[in-house]
Amino acid sequence: AGKVTINKLMHGTNIVKITKDGVSTYQLIRAKKAEVIITDSEGNSVEIGGNVDAGTTLKITYNGIYNPAEKLSGIYNFTARLFYVDENGNVTYSADKASAGSYNFASNAVQRTFTYKVSALSESGTLVLKGGIGISAYGQPVGGHRGKKDAGQDFNASYREALLGRLPDITLNVVGKDDMVNCEIRATDGINEINNVKYTVTNEAGDEATYTTNQFKLPVGTYTVKAFADGYVVLRNAEIDVSAESENKFTITLKKAGKNAWDGESFTAPKQDENGVWQISNAEELCWYIKESNANTTSGQNAVLTADIELAGYDFTPLTKLQEAVFDGQGHTINNLYTTLTVAAVYNNINSGGFIKIIHRGQLKNINVNGEFIVTTRNQASLYVGGIAGCTNQAYDGDNSGIYNCSSNVNVTVKTPEGKNVGSGVYAAGIVGSVGQRTVVEDCINYGNIYVDVQSRVSGKIIMAQAGAAGVAGKSNGNILRCANYGKITCVKTGSNVAGIVSSISSAKLEDCYNVGIIEAKAKYVGGIAALASVTEVKNCHSYGRISAEEISDGRGVMISAVAGSSSNNSLPNSTFINNYYLKSTVPDGYSGVTVLIRDSVITAGEYQVFPDENGKNEAKDASEFADGTVLKLLNGEAGSVFGQRIGKDEYPIFQRLIDEENERNMAAAKAVEDMIFALQPVTKDSGDAIKAARD
Repeated sequence: AGKVTINKLMHGTNIVKITKDGVSTYQLIRAKKAEVIITDSEGNSVEIGGNVDAGTTLKITYNGIYNPAEKLSGIYNFTARLFYVDENGNVTYSADKASAGSYNFASNAVQRTFTYKVSALSESGTLVLKGGIGISAYGQPVGGHRGKKDAGQDFNASYREALLGRLPDITLNVVGKDDMVNCEIRATDGINEINNVKYTVTNEAGDEATYTTNQFKLPVGTYTVKAFADGYVVLRNAEIDVSAESENKFTITLKKAGKNAWDGESFTAPKQDENGVWQISNAEELCWYIKESNANTTSGQNAVLTADIELAGYDFTPLTKLQEAVFDGQGHTINNLYTTLTVAAVYNNINSGGFIKIIHRGQLKNINVNGEFIVTTRNQASLYVGGIAGCTNQAYDGDNSGIYNCSSNVNVTVKTPEGKNVGSGVYAAGIVGSVGQRTVVEDCINYGNIYVDVQSRVSGKIIMAQAGAAGVAGKSNGNILRCANYGKITCVKTGSNVAGIVSSISSAKLEDCYNVGIIEAKAKYVGGIAALASVTEVKNCHSYGRISAEEISDGRGVMISAVAGSSSNNSLPNSTFINNYYLKSTVPDGYSGVTVLIRDSVITAGEYQVFPDENGKNEAKDASEFADGTVLKLLNGEAGSVFGQRIGKDEYPIFQRLIDEENERNMAAAKAVEDMIFALQPVTKDSGDAIKAARD
């Protein structure tokens, strides 16, 4: 292995002889003279090596180049696009992957053209862009054609990416702005100064610059700062104001990362046990497993976590698909996850989670995730977003596919760009965006906040987007059992279904769940447990979180309920509600425990009617009845043990397992204190008293 630089290639086919250790090999390399045309935003020609002002947008077009591996039946079916990388690592492409050229790359100038904006923050100096021709799509590995006469068809080809051609460097002289002033940023951990910090500074227009020193120049203005340092969590969105009159010295504080923190770029292969199960012990190994799985479609490989994972807030790429496999966190936590997703105006259904996009006939279990997942969407079809997973695909009986005993403290944000719109449905939740038939979500808890800000527009008028937001699941056709939400659920524009546990559920069971999170919505249906329940049994659930909602902008009414916002289909009740309870003060005046839509048209709040449930009850209870154990006894019945409550401490029933887990942690902490005391030999009566005090 190695790298060889070859100069003075001629136009056409070149025979290149390479000799190493007395052995010579020959390669045929095709070279073609290419023409590059650079213009500024006003159409003025810019020469390579010439001057360009900071903030200038350049249009760069290449002529005379072609896709080097366009099509070879049964082997390659690659698309091509140009790219350039600047000195800060920013990559600019001639097209996105979805629209990159294949057959028309050489003939269509649009496929060979890209724009590059010289950052308005650039100081005077030299700018060097290094580029190439990248290929991507499904096919055999690059070089797979060698030695083959008849490849046949391959309908299971893996997704590939490769660099197949280098473009000449583009060098320009940048002229910085006149109002540049000196700045200095001091990074600390709250006590001590941190060295070797990298800063990315962004102005209000989106221009950015990256610095490896804490002293640099910036034009006057307001900026956000992102800071990176080994062993610390990435700091995002710190704000500084740079002026001509001040010293412009700023201090920021970074949070210490956990053990074996990721650096955002290292990958290490984990070990496998005798059964081939990946044993993942740190972030480098997790990111290797995901990278290899996504590239080679080996997501079917089983894996376990053997330790907590520290991602340190670096940009994280989720696992594309967990297919017919088990990923077992074994009770460990993935800390400081940071995932972003930008969805263009396409007409494809999209599933994406902070950790896994799709679970297909597989299991995700015993894992805790905390962090942030930010989605910007213009999608015109359905989008399913979860703090942990995007969706569980429909499965078969006996697959046991689903999500088990997981918790999410991932803050999920879904929004449309300013002035842009979505089309069909957007469903966001703390655990999973969509639950497929014959899959389940069991024993899961969401602590993260869910924030949805999307809109649709028809003929210039904003209309209600099919936007669902919930703590556990966005949309479900599978059972949701023993799940809870503690996070705040917010839908700020025009949504359809907003709830504490699931925004929309059909043909499934919703049992032994509770919501204590605040719900604030501008939506059609709002429910403490479910917003829309169709052909569903809702049983043994309780809602304690405050619910507030306002009517949507097109004049429709809003349906609010502490249990289910609506349980109707074709104007008739078709779901069963048994033994559910809610705190009286959480529901606005004029609304009740279970409400049923009786006319599915343009309606007002007065056209909703409350139906009593003959099969059970959905009762309002006072705070005292929640606190004194009354609701606990009603939920558990004669022999139930799902819920527990420490009277005088817990305001409402919670899962008994949470109480048991806390007791175990307290006992472990007391045992640790006891061990330390016994280490202080000799043991006396006084040390025995200290042990008792520590236990108490």
